[in-house]
Amino acid sequence: MHETTLYRLEYEAPSFLIDSVDITFELDPKKTLITARYTLTKNPDNPSRDFILDGSDTLTLESFIQNGETLDLKALRFNQEGGILLTDLSDTVTLEIQNSVSPENNHRLQGIFMTDGLFCSDCEPQGFRHITYFPDRPDVMATYRVKVIADKAYPVLLSNGNLLEEGEYDETRHYTIWHDPFPKPTYLFALVAGDLEFIEATHIRPDGSPVKLRIYAHKPFIAQCEFALGALKRAMKWDEERFGLVCDLDHYNIVAVNDFNGGAMENKGLNIFNAKFILADPNTATDEDFKTVEAVIGHEYFHNWTGNRITCRDWFNLSLKEGLTVFREQEFTADLHHRGIKRIEDVALLRTHQFAEDAGPLSHPVRPDECEKVENFYTMTIYEKGAEVIRLYQTILGHDGFNKGLKKYIEEFDGQAVTTDEFLYAMESANETHLTNFDRWYSQSGTPELHASIDFHPESETLRLALRQVLPDSKHQKNRAAQPIPIKYALFSQDGEMLLEEMLVFNENVQCVLFHGIKEKPVISLLRDFSAPVNLHFDYTLKELILILHAETDDFARWEAMQRIYELIIFEHSTTEDKARELFEIFEPLFANVRQSPEFYALLFTLPTVTALLPKMESADPLLLFGQISGITRQLAAHFEDRWLDLYEEFDGDSPAHRAIKNCALSYLAHIETNHPILEAHYMNATNMTDRKAAFTLAIEHDIAVKETLLTHFLETYRNYPTVIDSWFALQARSPNVSLPVVKKLTEHPQFSYKNPNRARSVIAGYGMNMVAMQRDMPASYAFHVGEIVKVDGINPQTAARLIGPYTRIGNYSNEDQAAILAPLNTLLESDTPLSNNLHEQIKRII
Repeated sequence: MHETTLYRLEYEAPSFLIDSVDITFELDPKKTLITARYTLTKNPDNPSRDFILDGSDTLTLESFIQNGETLDLKALRFNQEGGILLTDLSDTVTLEIQNSVSPENNHRLQGIFMTDGLFCSDCEPQGFRHITYFPDRPDVMATYRVKVIADKAYPVLLSNGNLLEEGEYDETRHYTIWHDPFPKPTYLFALVAGDLEFIEATHIRPDGSPVKLRIYAHKPFIAQCEFALGALKRAMKWDEERFGLVCDLDHYNIVAVNDFNGGAMENKGLNIFNAKFILADPNTATDEDFKTVEAVIGHEYFHNWTGNRITCRDWFNLSLKEGLTVFREQEFTADLHHRGIKRIEDVALLRTHQFAEDAGPLSHPVRPDECEKVENFYTMTIYEKGAEVIRLYQTILGHDGFNKGLKKYIEEFDGQAVTTDEFLYAMESANETHLTNFDRWYSQSGTPELHASIDFHPESETLRLALRQVLPDSKHQKNRAAQPIPIKYALFSQDGEMLLEEMLVFNENVQCVLFHGIKEKPVISLLRDFSAPVNLHFDYTLKELILILHAETDDFARWEAMQRIYELIIFEHSTTEDKARELFEIFEPLFANVRQSPEFYALLFTLPTVTALLPKMESADPLLLFGQISGITRQLAAHFEDRWLDLYEEFDGDSPAHRAIKNCALSYLAHIETNHPILEAHYMNATNMTDRKAAFTLAIEHDIAVKETLLTHFLETYRNYPTVIDSWFALQARSPNVSLPVVKKLTEHPQFSYKNPNRARSVIAGYGMNMVAMQRDMPASYAFHVGEIVKVDGINPQTAARLIGPYTRIGNYSNEDQAAILAPLNTLLESDTPLSNNLHEQIKRII
């Protein structure tokens, strides 16, 4: 294992650039031959005459021709990563390099690999070095001409760009030639070859010209691609209308594959998707799955402008493209569906996972300063917090101001590899303003703590709002400075009348705001629409929260009030019965309004999860917290049983909103054993996966009498649908009542695989994040979990490193529990067990 720390501030421009690449693939599962031809041209921005062609131990070099001269391979110099070192080069150097790779032995799923009989590529962030020797960095952008030669058993041969030529190569092989006229970095290169079917459609651009759209998949799954194809058309139309960004391609292809490290890849003109985010029909996908497919389709398409046309200069600036594109994806979903619900879902995800990351040993800024493996940059902070930072621009500058800034960014930097500094510059210059201290959102890690309080003075009819922001020191950063925090707020009278709604940008450590003409003490609703990614500390009373719940017009603020109500009641020192009785009075008036927005009220009726509340405990105890939440839920189920039955029977329409409230009601009914036959009937009579999976999940969690029958039925019914079987594994591993022996049996199941990232994650990630079950079987559970991660690491280091998350969430556990949880990691580091750099870096930071 070779460790090298990379630093953002040590960036140097490449000493040579490449204008165009000609590359030929002679595909064979055992040995694929690759011939790359390109010319190095001196970059005046770097005086060095030396250059590195990145490579790896997966490449076998066959020949190396420099300026027409065939070099002795033994005389070449290699670095420790497997790259070739070239020295004392002239201004122009022509290279022809031939090497081979073995796709069928590539289980890392980086470079060229096999998946279900297909040749497939994945090159982000540094996969191209597993294909051939080349400067594998995002600031080297070139056009590509690609020739793909393969046996006729692989009838579809795809790459980026436009198809120039196709035909017979010899008696058993055929070929295609592709040309991508848009300069791109290596991470956007793509190739797919195999026996695939496709469906197609046409998108008409504003000028009337067509874009031919195709989605490719294996024949048994092609019918499940129709929704994704429609989503692609919706994404293109939305980007035209919202941002004036038009597809620059005449052909746009997407391929669905089962073995893939990430969710999807935005390769120019040839997106490659994890099948999980393409395949969707009512029989195999839930309503949530449909929304996710649509969002991911949008995300990858939106990258065409924010990622492909303008990319990041280096991987430290990954959030330049990912944070911006996640934000665009979120806005796309919000515009097409329920904006308030989308905001609630995004905030819940951010708080549960990114805030935990920010509070733990893997905390890092949106723009990190150092790393060992850039693959470890693909985090919630880079993506989700990065999106919140982009949203801050829109919140502060307004929609029109943000649109002006984005337009300026694209016009000025199209075709370039840039940094977050250029994006900030575009926003400021387009709006003729200075966003004081805004760059600290990129450079400082951690979640700001926003403390607020109010003092009302009736004699002077004034209200004083006191604000204080704190960024606690972390292991890596000390003495962090104030960041601009936009705070949307509203004041309400004691009768629930809105007195005002405004926004202020809090840009100091301490600030006071005075309101005049206030005749009675108001209730203040702070951080409406979750206007900044901060932890708000304000001592609301239960009465104030109930007023906000009913009087607010902002959906997030109403939901947030309900979450705080749950939190107050769950953590107060009283019996479960007393806690539930307080909620009886709060729930009662909500039932009358369910019809206004069934999906929203389903969210209000849903108690917070253990994962969401655990960080708020002074001394974390997942089992105790789970018991309290379950006990309150049982009381609510029994007290309102007739109400839940009424909702269950009334909302039987075929719409996501109806299913949301119906299945919410079912989740309460499941807590009463006499209702378990309803669960079984709900499962058996389901006409869609949303209802079936809801009942299936509850049957597992409540261990109902027919659970084993349903487990067998589900497995047999969907055994030919890999993405559905992933959920069969995951739902069992995530169940709070699952035992370690059951999880071990899941990893021994014939359909489990450590080589398929989706299947490995379904059990290992599912169980690892199951804090209740892990705590119950401690310390054996953590020892087992670490062992499973090591097994994956020997196959796929990138996936293994992303399974380490549970060990970053234990900061408020007792010292004894922390020691027990971390013991297997300490033992692993002290052992002779070989570890990848990816996993070793993460464990080292945790320990």
